Amino acid sequence: GGDIEIYRSNFKYPHMKLNAEGNIVMRGVNFQNFGSRSKSHLFLDSNDTILIKDCNLYAPGYNLVVIGSNSKPKKIIFDNMRFGVPAAQQCVQILGVDNNCEILFRNVRGYSACNFLRLSNRHNSTGIKLSFYNSHLGIYPTSEAKKYPYWNGLLNFDDYTSTTLEECLANNQHGRDKVEVKFVNCKYWTNEPS
Repeated sequence: GGDIEIYRSNFKYPHMKLNAEGNIVMRGVNFQNFGSRSKSHLFLDSNDTILIKDCNLYAPGYNLVVIGSNSKPKKIIFDNMRFGVPAAQQCVQILGVDNNCEILFRNVRGYSACNFLRLSNRHNSTGIKLSFYNSHLGIYPTSEAKKYPYWNGLLNFDDYTSTTLEECLANNQHGRDKVEVKFVNCKYWTNEPS
């Protein structure tokens, strides 16, 4: 569609794929799934802005929100978002964005077994600004996640498009000119001993 807007709604057993030519806006939306763990719940593709505000996602899954599978968003905003149950992989997975994309997490609470956020830069975009404000994020490595400790961490910068180490180093998809990261007034929690 052009713009997609969803307001003050409740979804049980969510599995949504939204493709927008314009903006995707979700405000006051609750997602619930108290059944078995499922795969990703929200697939969001837009070449403009994605805004998720005042929402709760209480649905166990592998990757709870996947963005940019088939698009290059210009701006991604999570504002007052609660991931009420931990993710088995990532709470948010962003596969691709446009140049100078702003990715903002403000007043977000979420936990994951591996990473809160996986950021891939499959378009090798530059000028990406990733910011976290007033958020409480955490990792609780499960026995399955502990088998692969190199994947565990709050942020996972993943180049999944390069096929060789040489190509990966040449592309440098997460270099200084590509991604800037900022944390302001955030808390981190883990169940791992120090």
